[in-house]
Amino acid sequence: MKRPGVPEMVNVVEAVVGFWQKIGLKPKIFMTDNIVYRERRNARKVQNIAHGFDSTSDAGCGDLLDRFSNNYYSKEEWAVVQSKYLDERFEKIYRSLDIAEVSKLVGEITRYAYDQYLLIPSAKSRM
Repeated sequence: MKRPGVPEMVNVVEAVVGFWQKIGLKPKIFMTDNIVYRERRNARKVQNIAHGFDSTSDAGCGDLLDRFSNNYYSKEEWAVVQSKYLDERFEKIYRSLDIAEVSKLVGEITRYAYDQYLLIPSAKSRM
């Protein structure tokens, strides 16, 4: 969907689709709007859908953790992943007051998301 804060998102999606096509995948691009997407996400009907985030607006670890839990902690309303591995780490994070432990667990979540292709980093430059 077009996003006012990230006008280049359409170009990013097209580039990712092009990369995936070159390795033999057959992704489809479909346009939607935020209301329709939210309804599908609330109904947990967004499996096999890739969508982007503008991470440049994240202020720090708390924002990152909030974003990750919204997507990857199965007890969250909008979670798009059901994973015992991830759930265990989120539950430890929410019980911990130890910054080093929380940092380690956030790192494990990030690594898992990256290794399982839940997270596909891309970069953009602002001029």
